[in-house]
Amino acid sequence: HLHISEYSRHVSRHDTVPWARVILGGVDTVKFSPDVSVARTSRALFVGRLLPHKGVANLIAALPDTIGLDIVGPLNATGEVERLRAKAADKAIAFHHDLGDAALVDKYRQALCLILPSVYHTADAHTAVPELLGQTLLEAMSCATPVICTRVASMPEIVADGVNGF
Repeated sequence: HLHISEYSRHVSRHDTVPWARVILGGVDTVKFSPDVSVARTSRALFVGRLLPHKGVANLIAALPDTIGLDIVGPLNATGEVERLRAKAADKAIAFHHDLGDAALVDKYRQALCLILPSVYHTADAHTAVPELLGQTLLEAMSCATPVICTRVASMPEIVADGVNGF
């Protein structure tokens, strides 16, 4: 059994089984790469599914007025997108739901930083497994974009606080 993180191996209860290995996740570094011709903006970026445990509502609440935010994620029928739009009404926040691959890579390259604020607990629910890997952290880092994430699930395996992100 191959796992994309130690966290994935642990939540699957494969810590001690000899047939379970951690291979980690990967990134296409040709596609996700820096491009010095693309100018950085002063806008932060979130990329992911728009679900409560992704912590986007907390990010919107904490975002200072001096920083804009691009939220990239697919539409869904959970009502979360509408809830987030209402919270973001008075801030410099833009939602992007149908970006193609090239436009997504450009968002990573342009961003001030990528923020992945996933949580175990929201006001309404508990999520035992918020991130098996945190793929967007790897994609952003591959584009030379600084990353900020919460210390939950697998994310401390990717981001060493103060070393390669916060």
